[in-house]
Amino acid sequence: MSAPHPSAPPALRALLLQAQGLLERRSWQDAGQVLERARALAPADAEVARLTTLRALMLGDAALAVAEAQRACTLAAERADLWMLLGRAHKLAGGLEAAIDAYREAVTRSPALAEAHVSLGIALKAAGRLDEAVQAQRRALQANPRLAVAHVNLANSLALLSRERGDAATASDLEAQALAAIERARALAPDDESILNAWVGVHHQLDRHESTLAPLLQWIASHPEAGAAALTRVALTLLHLGRQAEAFDWARRAQARGPESAELLSALGSLLLHRLEQQQGLELLTRAADLPAPDPAAGPTLAIGSLYLHDDPAQIAAVHAKAAALLKPQPTGEAPALGQPQPKQRLRVGYLSGDLRRHSVAYFIESLWARHDPARVEVWAYHNHRVHDEVSERLKARVAQWRPCAGLSDEALWRLIRSDQIDVLIDLSGWTHHGRPEVLAWRAAPLQIAFLGYPTASAIPNIDFRISDAVIDPPDSAPGDAVLRCAPSMFCYRPDTELAVGEPPCLSQGFITFGSFNNIPKWSPATLALWAEVLHAVPGARLMLKTRALQDPGLREQVVQRFAALGIGTARLQLEAHRDDLSHHLALYRDIDIALDCFPYNGATTTLEALWSGVPVITLAGRSAAARMGASILGALGRPDWVAQRPADFVAAAAGLAAMPSAIAGFRADARRLLRQSALMDAAGFTRRFEDLLFEGWQRLCSAATPLGQPSR
Repeated sequence: MSAPHPSAPPALRALLLQAQGLLERRSWQDAGQVLERARALAPADAEVARLTTLRALMLGDAALAVAEAQRACTLAAERADLWMLLGRAHKLAGGLEAAIDAYREAVTRSPALAEAHVSLGIALKAAGRLDEAVQAQRRALQANPRLAVAHVNLANSLALLSRERGDAATASDLEAQALAAIERARALAPDDESILNAWVGVHHQLDRHESTLAPLLQWIASHPEAGAAALTRVALTLLHLGRQAEAFDWARRAQARGPESAELLSALGSLLLHRLEQQQGLELLTRAADLPAPDPAAGPTLAIGSLYLHDDPAQIAAVHAKAAALLKPQPTGEAPALGQPQPKQRLRVGYLSGDLRRHSVAYFIESLWARHDPARVEVWAYHNHRVHDEVSERLKARVAQWRPCAGLSDEALWRLIRSDQIDVLIDLSGWTHHGRPEVLAWRAAPLQIAFLGYPTASAIPNIDFRISDAVIDPPDSAPGDAVLRCAPSMFCYRPDTELAVGEPPCLSQGFITFGSFNNIPKWSPATLALWAEVLHAVPGARLMLKTRALQDPGLREQVVQRFAALGIGTARLQLEAHRDDLSHHLALYRDIDIALDCFPYNGATTTLEALWSGVPVITLAGRSAAARMGASILGALGRPDWVAQRPADFVAAAAGLAAMPSAIAGFRADARRLLRQSALMDAAGFTRRFEDLLFEGWQRLCSAATPLGQPSR
């Protein structure tokens, strides 16, 4: 924090120095009082406005920061540092374009000020203007080749740019440049922990997780005073590599090192969700969300985590409201205007998702996109993931416009969708990892609809409708977003392969094999208790569980211990680790006689995979939307007898079916015919109903007294 100008009158200079010292000690109230005295003494002093701006920035008061920074720039327009301060204030207020303008003023006034070019480049990167961002960082390095932070931000921009270049040679060259820049930053500041963290971040952007681990560990070994942040980086790296037990150990070490940061609490909370400690995980995530500077990942993970444990819709809604309260405010300044809602025969529909790749969402979207009527719907896709695989290519061929957007900031994407004049924006992600809740909350399209990728009302502002069905969201029990109901189910499935099903294993083995291939956070205490009761009710039966997390020997042992506490021995468990080979994954369904669903967060893709493989599924319907997905699927298949309303009914249904091997075999032989004849695979019929719902929502928007398309936040 720079000192007041020496030419200031002594009385004013004393007040400014006092205020500066109070700000450095975080004595906000006392600093404010001293600055009021300074302003009374010198109403037109730029230094008073500068320090008042800094205080507002520290307190997060965006409006005051912008007003005071503008005042400072008016009073001393020649000072580049004041224009940089104005840029910071506009960024805090969400005014990215205004921030860029302010930083440009700074570099105009002081072209040799490398830090001004760095700040401009960071803002340009956030706006998605990556080529300009790279040029700004290069100009910073021309002014000061040894400025490590400029090398860091050059590397970040180049890494993002490498993901947006279509040809492999250009992308590879940009990636090499990014790695060279971040290595230069480390060489300039080898002991700087923030530079180390940035180095890790660039490698993670480029999916080079493995290459960061050994250098991280070496750095920590040579810096015994390393703080919790560096240890947290090790934990997150191990988490990316699927080594959850080690990640958990390092996160605990970081927690012991202290102080606890929101990022650390969020990482620990997420790890606990994946280690059968859902309640403790939710508690840590809640703490991370409640800190003055919450971790951006805490809200989404907390929202999703609540579905693993809670079945009370009101409780779930309260947690989601907490997550929504953490969203960034809408950017200030001019933005492309929303289109005026009016009746039309053809809608421009944008789908926003991080899962337009080999992912379960594609099993439900591809057949819909293939059958959209181009006379009614013009489909645009916003692909929010760095991976572009063969599934992405298939999906891209189905749409009018394909927009890669993983490298765009929220504001840049929001502006892009608005400028594309999308009528209806369909969100397929919600709070999941590659979701864009801010873009939705800021209203990117006149009509915004949530569908498929998130199983309940998200509480994200400005979601006008969810597309669901009357089983998942009965008319009298849907809190949050208004619901457009697709009959009989919101699910329309397109299997990715047709492996032969074979006969049920119970016919040759002489015992029943139950199974579940759902992710481990869904294995709530209620789920494990249900599965154990089923095994007690069917003597000799086995339970096969398959998920990626079971690669971890420590977690496998924990699963064994949990079942032992419920009276189930190791001999009755078959624990399988997930493989990336889809054929192997689907082939394992042949080794199951009956699939058992999770509660309160039902399976959806896994349920349909099991049914397609000829495996009956027993589900328990609850009160929340996530706890009724199984009932929706099985109801549409015509198997309400496999839907239990109480835990005892779940056990009875599983035991009853286990006693009828011929019925299990009969379903396996006939399952695919039944599915193909059901609404679950009637892609043409589903698409017509889906499009009708889009037009129903649009008509309600056009006729609403207060248009739905106006920002409600």
